[in-house]
Amino acid sequence: MNNLGRFRLIVPAANAKPSPSIGQTLGPLGINMMAFCKEFNARTSKIRPGVPVQVTIVPNPDRAAAAGLFRVATSHLTSILLKTFKFSLRTPSSTWFLLRVARCPMGSEHAGKDIVGNVTLKEIYHIAKCKSMDWPLIGLSLQSICRSLIGSARAMGIQSICRSLIGSARAMGIQVTPQLLPAFSKRDYTPVEDLEQMRKDLRQRRKAARRASAKA
Repeated sequence: MNNLGRFRLIVPAANAKPSPSIGQTLGPLGINMMAFCKEFNARTSKIRPGVPVQVTIVPNPDRAAAAGLFRVATSHLTSILLKTFKFSLRTPSSTWFLLRVARCPMGSEHAGKDIVGNVTLKEIYHIAKCKSMDWPLIGLSLQSICRSLIGSARAMGIQSICRSLIGSARAMGIQVTPQLLPAFSKRDYTPVEDLEQMRKDLRQRRKAARRASAKA
């Protein structure tokens, strides 16, 4: 029998806890949140805690067959159904890697115009090495993955001068160069632990600016 499909979510490594964000995905499937969190934490125990791991959950065929019976199932049947799932893990998104390496809280608001950060080709290579472990990318060359990353970087405002590798990176506004540009020479002075708070502050400022412009 066919399964219910694939369901994706992002969970912090080694730190999964029952929460609304996880429950919204697992609840309708009848998957035990505690069982998932326990297995997930065990499988990500060697990853730095808090790293946002991409998870793909696939309910097993026997769970899919009984999905319509879940709400009226007996406690015995329910205990069986709650265990029938499997999941695969992937590394964090390319956006997470690029923003973290560039020490940028967020990408550019104006895709392809504003430059908000800078990463080097060597850093792109190391990110590509990490991403090459993801099962959807198995078999792709590192060159292809690097091209995709540089495309994502330029899309976020992280600039690139390597025309042969330019793709969709412009939207993030992050520039890719052989060496760090002088304007970003002090980039690494920003602690990565501060990026989340910087992101929240930036979002509030952008929201306030949009409200002010709307009233004008």
